[in-house]
Amino acid sequence: KALYLEWEQGQGIVLPYQGHRLALVLLLPATGSDVSGIADILTADWLHQRLKKGIVCQVQFAMPKFTVDAPQEFRSLAASLGFASAMKPETASFIRLGQADEKNWFLRSIIQYCRFAVTESGTGVEVSAKHTTGGTAEEYSSNTEETISLQCNRPFFYCVLDLEKELPLLMGLYWG
Repeated sequence: KALYLEWEQGQGIVLPYQGHRLALVLLLPATGSDVSGIADILTADWLHQRLKKGIVCQVQFAMPKFTVDAPQEFRSLAASLGFASAMKPETASFIRLGQADEKNWFLRSIIQYCRFAVTESGTGVEVSAKHTTGGTAEEYSSNTEETISLQCNRPFFYCVLDLEKELPLLMGLYWG
């Protein structure tokens, strides 16, 4: 069973990971609609409304296997958060960690590496060395006995969602 989402221009599914803190959310535009239209209407309030109106039911579900690797360099973000001095050899102050040949250490770069993979056994999200896995929806008390078919056989939107805060942690568009 899964939380099934439906709106005028498409349908979707919420598949919670073990523990129900995170979930994989897939949004599939209606046949003939462009997946970029979902990105145009997607807001926190829009997603909240879809989640609130979703129904728990049996979903016959299929999606392709895929992997997304997304390294992100955070030099400009680090500067805006006040880390600019840590990124310059002349201003960095990591003296408590030690020194090398009387030169101060500094951060040359800050890179976050994220990998999202859909395999036969479920989905996995890997951020740096941290790894969380999940897959099928855990049991719910059902809102309906109806079985709905959802075939992600064309471009769709996906995200890993923090269910408690309704905050997307990773988002993307699958183009096929």
